[in-house]
Amino acid sequence: MAADLALHRKEENALKNPSFMLGSRQREKVLEVILQVCRFRGWFAHAVHVRANHVHIVVSGRAKPEQMVVDFKRYATRAIKRHHNEQPKTKKYWTRHGSTKYIWTKERFASAAKYVKNEQGKMMAFGSTKPRTLVRG
Repeated sequence: MAADLALHRKEENALKNPSFMLGSRQREKVLEVILQVCRFRGWFAHAVHVRANHVHIVVSGRAKPEQMVVDFKRYATRAIKRHHNEQPKTKKYWTRHGSTKYIWTKERFASAAKYVKNEQGKMMAFGSTKPRTLVRG
């Protein structure tokens, strides 16, 4: 226990910005924005779970995961600032990068979606988007 506390303090001291915790209203707003981004971009959100200090998303679409993360962070930050205006404009909400993983098999996909939906603590209301039908003509 003492070792965990020492490690936590060491990690907190290494941060460039103070850590930020999302409240329940902010979590709901971030979820809403993620789903809006998916609908707008034509991506399919299979599972989304917004935690107090991080977000898990299983999404498919015609973009690299790294670009998807950038878009999600950009729009979520705007939503937090616009709707909650609790932090100064220079506040950093997200780390510089995020963990992005390509999923190539049905088994890994099912495992990732299950993890996001069922293994992140209390289930929050989450949604998925419907994939767009590609019209060629």
